[in-house]
Amino acid sequence: MKIILTVRLSIRVRDRGFQLECCLSEALGAIGLEGNIPLLEKTLVSDPCSRATPASCCSSVDQLREVLLDEERDMYQRYAALFALQNRCEDVAVSAIVDSLGARSALLRHEVAYVLGQLQNKAATAALSRVLKNVSEHPMVRHEAAEALGSIANSQSVKLLEEFAKDVEPIVSQSSEVALSMLEFERSGKSFKYLFM
Repeated sequence: MKIILTVRLSIRVRDRGFQLECCLSEALGAIGLEGNIPLLEKTLVSDPCSRATPASCCSSVDQLREVLLDEERDMYQRYAALFALQNRCEDVAVSAIVDSLGARSALLRHEVAYVLGQLQNKAATAALSRVLKNVSEHPMVRHEAAEALGSIANSQSVKLLEEFAKDVEPIVSQSSEVALSMLEFERSGKSFKYLFM
């Protein structure tokens, strides 16, 4: 029996003196090797992001939006609200998630861009485009916006990724290049997931 874990493994990436947690468990879980299970289980206790997954099914989108946008709430509560909104998959939930791209925390904005990429909702294109274009934004947030735009893959986002593949910030330009390459590969009818298997 194949065991699939949906936990988050965090590492700290130091960039310009800023500590940013990047989630790797999605990749380890997607690989599906049983050898990854002990590592994922070990991080379950130490990773604050992993506690955020049990979101309230009884909260309305408006209540979740309020928690997500409340700068006085702790990150655990805001992450829980984000993931609960992600599970709703409604346009009004996507709108609430988009609004949180204005949060003070770069870590949260990074995760918000990731979630918007997972949702692949074209309504997020304009907001993600603004994030990618904002050279004052943290590079890791811009990187995640580029990848999210690649997931959305409409003509507007592809044009923007082509432009930002030449960005002076390497994290942004490389993310744009990767997003475009993956789009091209998937459009050819091949699955990127099984390229090296």
